[in-house]
Amino acid sequence: TGSSDVVTWPIAILRILVLVGKTLGVIVFFMMVRWSWPRFRFDQLMALAWKVMLPLGLVNLVLVACLTEYRSAIGVYFGTDSIWPLLIISWVVTLIAWIVAGINAPLATDNRPRQGLRPLDAESRLSH
Repeated sequence: TGSSDVVTWPIAILRILVLVGKTLGVIVFFMMVRWSWPRFRFDQLMALAWKVMLPLGLVNLVLVACLTEYRSAIGVYFGTDSIWPLLIISWVVTLIAWIVAGINAPLATDNRPRQGLRPLDAESRLSH
């Protein structure tokens, strides 16, 4: 709708309609995601967080620290002061980390409740 200083009634109404349309689009997107994906058990989410997301986050942290520290040396090595070598290196390391995390991720994605287990069965096994 533009960004002019002079705003008439039709432009104001159009801006409001655009805002409402974008808001409804985001709400519909969230509803579709919520309706489409299964709900995970708490232990599955914790396994994903500890075994996949935490290692990927640490790899990302170390990579960004190294690229920031050695930015000038990387630029000299590739003969350019451009950001493209840094982007290529970071994407290659990210893809390798995703592949390794995908291979080492837990493969149990069954979301059905286990039969025959009562709520305190796991704790009773730990005490023996």
